[in-house]
Amino acid sequence: MGCGSGVLLVAMAEMGHRVHGVDIAPGMVEEARKCFEKNGLDPDNVQLGGIEKLPYEDNSFDVVTCVGVLEYVFKEQAALSEIKRILKKNGQIIFTLPNIFKLKNVLDPYYWLFLSFRHFFRYKILKKTVANTSDDINQISTNTNYTNRRYSYRQVKNIIAASCLAPVSLVGLGYGAFTIFRMEIFSDKFSIRVCDYFEKFIERSSFLSGKYFPNRWVICLKKIEE
Repeated sequence: MGCGSGVLLVAMAEMGHRVHGVDIAPGMVEEARKCFEKNGLDPDNVQLGGIEKLPYEDNSFDVVTCVGVLEYVFKEQAALSEIKRILKKNGQIIFTLPNIFKLKNVLDPYYWLFLSFRHFFRYKILKKTVANTSDDINQISTNTNYTNRRYSYRQVKNIIAASCLAPVSLVGLGYGAFTIFRMEIFSDKFSIRVCDYFEKFIERSSFLSGKYFPNRWVICLKKIEE
């Protein structure tokens, strides 16, 4: 779901899987079909469609991947319900969600000083909302003038609980790079070392549990017999 240019699907196909892709942006569908043709795959296996109404029959797939997509949809549960429909029994969905309290944001005063004030002013005082369905769908793929959501660990757990899918795993991914007022304070090489250290430290810590502070979560759920 949200196959983009098709690179991930080609990598899956090279591992021996039969792959299909769908994307809401016509430009991405065109790019993915070109990528399929270049790599000897059937371009007709890439289709145009939204995640809330997928162009597939019930019980079609063993695995559905949904990377960097759910934060853009307006109702996560509607999307998960539609994905559940096209999964076979014991089929799995693997999806990602970004963390609003990632360690990078917690340690950078820019985020908890400036952005918290801006958020309060825009959404509490001016009563603005996130992008709506009238927006140009190509803005989703280019991330132009389009607001995606970020989640707390509690919100992620609530999404999982309401999905009517069985949890398989939830893994935190990444902890950097670290900044001060959005300016990187380490070289790339040293930043990687620092991030690796934080990852090992947090994963071992009973207080700073790794599930709360990663950049993003990778979540796997399974369709079970009802």
